[in-house]
Amino acid sequence: MKKFLLWTLLFCMAGASSCDLLEKENDQGDDGPITTPDDRPFLSIELERLRTLVLPDDEVRIGFTVRTGNIPEQTEEEPLDIVYEAWTSDESVYEAEVLTEGDRAGALVVRGIGDAAGRIPGEVVLRAANDRTAQEVVVTLEELSCTLAGAPAENTYIASSEGGTLEIVIESNAMRPLPLTVNEEWIGYDSAETQIESDEEAGFSRQRHTLRLEPHTEGSSAREGSVVLLAADGFALLEFVVRQEVDFAANGREMVLRVRASAGNARTVHLPLLDVDNCTVDWGDGTIERYEHYDGYANAIHHTYETAGEYAVTIRGRVPRISVFAMPQAAQTNCILAVEKWGNLGAEEIILRDLTSLERIAADTDGAFSLIEVFDRTFLGCTGLTELPAGLFAHAAAAVTFEATFYECTGLRSLPDGLFEGADPKTFDTVFARCTGLKELPADLFRGCRSADLFHRTFEECTGLTHLPADLFAPCTEASRFKATFYGCTGLTELPAGLFAHNSEVDSFGGETIYYEGTSYKEEKGLFAGCTALRSIPETLFAGNPQAEDFSMAFLGCKSLTRIPAGFFDANSELEDLTSTFEGCTALETIPEGLFDRNEKLSDLTDAFAACESLRTIPAGLFDRNRLILSFFRTFAGCSALEGESPATEIGDRIYHLYERAENPVEFTVPDGRYCYADCTGLTDYDRIPEEWK
Repeated sequence: MKKFLLWTLLFCMAGASSCDLLEKENDQGDDGPITTPDDRPFLSIELERLRTLVLPDDEVRIGFTVRTGNIPEQTEEEPLDIVYEAWTSDESVYEAEVLTEGDRAGALVVRGIGDAAGRIPGEVVLRAANDRTAQEVVVTLEELSCTLAGAPAENTYIASSEGGTLEIVIESNAMRPLPLTVNEEWIGYDSAETQIESDEEAGFSRQRHTLRLEPHTEGSSAREGSVVLLAADGFALLEFVVRQEVDFAANGREMVLRVRASAGNARTVHLPLLDVDNCTVDWGDGTIERYEHYDGYANAIHHTYETAGEYAVTIRGRVPRISVFAMPQAAQTNCILAVEKWGNLGAEEIILRDLTSLERIAADTDGAFSLIEVFDRTFLGCTGLTELPAGLFAHAAAAVTFEATFYECTGLRSLPDGLFEGADPKTFDTVFARCTGLKELPADLFRGCRSADLFHRTFEECTGLTHLPADLFAPCTEASRFKATFYGCTGLTELPAGLFAHNSEVDSFGGETIYYEGTSYKEEKGLFAGCTALRSIPETLFAGNPQAEDFSMAFLGCKSLTRIPAGFFDANSELEDLTSTFEGCTALETIPEGLFDRNEKLSDLTDAFAACESLRTIPAGLFDRNRLILSFFRTFAGCSALEGESPATEIGDRIYHLYERAENPVEFTVPDGRYCYADCTGLTDYDRIPEEWK
């Protein structure tokens, strides 16, 4: 239905009058005027056209005039008293009407076309008559149609990545050229080049359109462009797709692996190729093999060399999955030495985890990573890697997550600046966890990663790190969570003041507790938890994070930390949770006065200073501004060196210790104080502390 509207528009634009979709036929056809046998004067109807192309839902309007012969005693100015009638082939569906303009002119109007499931009436009859003579004229209504000659499957033309020309042939009952609309820059089209072969007698035309396609040299995926004939209301009369495939076997797109054939692998090398599609493998010893639609599972792609040694294996074609799951487990330790060239095989997944023989990888210079969204565990456990190339992820614009990408790559010694430039993922969880060989991190490691949101255990147990660059996370302005980011980095001795200065959206620096099924063992991991060499923390470490609510376990087990700077949490007005934040800081001797004065929303101090066995005093007014605290559970449990009186708040003429807050529920939330002062026997008010608080 919609496609016919377009044809109407095109012909009207071409200069035809009032929806005149086809060339006019001014003769009256075979139906002459109706006359009497004695050749009395007559009426003659002249219509603008006797044949027209129409669209469903159209209203057809055809103008007419009436001429008269020599009627005695009648002039042109005198009324003819003509009665007009019009009817169609199906009066119950279509409505024909005559609108007159004076006595000798008017328009034939047909409405309701297409209401009967797209049927177009074949004829409309116009009759003019008076008391002297009459005439009937037949107008043919024909459905406007056009089709693609030799149309491909799903109306999709497949074109080569090399570009060139593509000829499109449209067959139609329109005799005039029908220009196309192209919305892709890589598809060129000039309507002036259209060639048309018309057979007016048969009411048929063949129109040849030439599309000029640019070469497709960028990226790994095919590209598609639509070509349409659009109706005035935006709907397509005719639409087809041009799909330009990528030639993965073209020069420059090949992947090159350095492999070793040895006695240890019986001179047999397996390749990590899955779901290959028209792929050729040049094994580097003169053997070239072709694989079509080979999934790689039943019998992994492999080759046995006659002579031991190293070989360059070249792979061409499409390989959607480059994965070690195609290889026997034993082959993961002794076959592949290096990726010398990634090329571009159209990979949608790359997993080379636990490929312990891998020593080197190349930068992605040809878009090998351009289709990959998930880089989770890509190089996990590749212990042979000692460095990574700059530009490795230069084409990884589709990347969403880098979870455990280099987990336990214990051989890595350094990382390049801007390693992730070209990607802008959301997640860097455990990306370098347990990379124990790393000695330092580049300041621009996360350059360009503005959207990075989650840094969960990112550098967990990187025990070789001794210091951190101040602007490490500066590009990551949308980051919201740093959970256990540097857990277990036992080599860190100090932290830079501006480490999180550019991360104002952070709402949590909190930790997590990991329980191991079937055992009673658990691990508590926090931001710098287990950083046993950390001696000091800067006063402004969290000054740029006003929305942070959770600091649980942040410094859990930092056994070398001796002091907390005054005003440490002053910028964190949303702070609520300090569960285990300084638990196990066994060298901590004092807590600064007013530490929590700006944290009126503070509600949970469970284990906050538990096992701080060197802590000697607690400021008397430490919690004066914190009257919403729900939990003092084990807050100072195990602080066996504490002396003096426990903290209390003065209200009017009354002093309320923590364990007395329940006596004034108007001023305080009644807290859970179980075991708050367990083993704190040196407190001067210890004997007055309720048993459940001990």
